[in-house]
Amino acid sequence: MAATVIEESDRLVGTINIMLEIAQADSGTAELSRECVDLQELVSNARDLLLPVAEDKNIHLELDIPGEPIVILGDRARLQRVIANLLDNAIKFTPSGGRVMILARSDASWAIITVTDTGVGIDGKDLPRIFNRFFRSEKSRSTPGNGLGLSLARSLARAHGGDITAKSSLGKGSVFCVSLPLPSPPPHKALLKITKR
Repeated sequence: MAATVIEESDRLVGTINIMLEIAQADSGTAELSRECVDLQELVSNARDLLLPVAEDKNIHLELDIPGEPIVILGDRARLQRVIANLLDNAIKFTPSGGRVMILARSDASWAIITVTDTGVGIDGKDLPRIFNRFFRSEKSRSTPGNGLGLSLARSLARAHGGDITAKSSLGKGSVFCVSLPLPSPPPHKALLKITKR
């Protein structure tokens, strides 16, 4: 019984901390570091981290990134959470034998990260609410989670001046797109080399 109480207390503390982080990001009071971050590197690391999970589910995890770095000014740890959250969700809701692709691109003003899956999809009536705190659709209620992951991801993206959008077809899969502003002028390559990890 004591172990159960401790486990539930830890879970509750974790939920409260996530809610606090969402509130701080939404209000503009979150303390974000601003360093040169190569999104190509973050995307590649996230793919490597979650590849064993995908392989255990017999899901083909694809990576499509350019040869050149995609550099923004942002909080490395927070951006890692955004990417890992979307990729983890895609794997979680994609059946065995399916496919998940993570793609990174940039244009003149924006860096774009897209996570596409061939999963269960999201009902059209639920799609406008998926970024709401604690919202869980019927198909997601049988999987672990507290309904805060997407809300946190969008709040962190917006705290960086970006956003997350979603498109989905029930039974066919989903596409989540993260857009983040590129710095102007671009950071010098030597600075990127110093801050690269």
